[in-house]
Amino acid sequence: MVNSLCIVILAGGQSSRMGKPKELLKWQGKPLLMHMLDQIIPLHYPCVIVSNEPERLPQINELGTKVFITRDIVASHGPISGIYSGMSIRQEEWYLVVSCDLPFLRTVHLQHLLENLNDRLDENRRMNAVVPKTGGRLQPLLALYHKQTKEIWKDALDRGDYRVMKVLERMTVKEVTDESWDDMTAFNMNTPADYEEAIKEWNSKNLLGGEK
Repeated sequence: MVNSLCIVILAGGQSSRMGKPKELLKWQGKPLLMHMLDQIIPLHYPCVIVSNEPERLPQINELGTKVFITRDIVASHGPISGIYSGMSIRQEEWYLVVSCDLPFLRTVHLQHLLENLNDRLDENRRMNAVVPKTGGRLQPLLALYHKQTKEIWKDALDRGDYRVMKVLERMTVKEVTDESWDDMTAFNMNTPADYEEAIKEWNSKNLLGGEK
């Protein structure tokens, strides 16, 4: 595993289409953010939660000293601001960026992504981003970014270009796929309909014995 790495959880979105903060949606009896932390903490890396309103987040003091909360440097400017904010808190070589609204993401998926990073570093030392591809789509908000990309994110923010996919064009990106990932692994919830779909999918998998 990578020695110098920080996990950045993006919990600073406006959630305008959802109508309520996505990180506080109930998932398996707890706020979705806490469910995400349950998957991330076993990796034993420091974690930074980026939020527009840190005061509304659930209490995480009991989770230990490796979990930090920071305010989004430029609120309401999308994930680019959140990524840059998270990278500004801790000085690490790599950053694993994770959106807060991925209910089907599991620790094992993240472990496989980190293993992919190790493998790809041996192949290409110039690579500065590892981005999964699921369902034919890149997942830039569930990806690994090298510290070199910090200035790229900042430049995009300064120029007012908030298109994540456009920023990726300026990086040396390695696209990866993983057999353990299915179409729901990176399923994110933007609307109440997405939330309902996720609940139905979860219930269906439980009935079939497919989720633990």
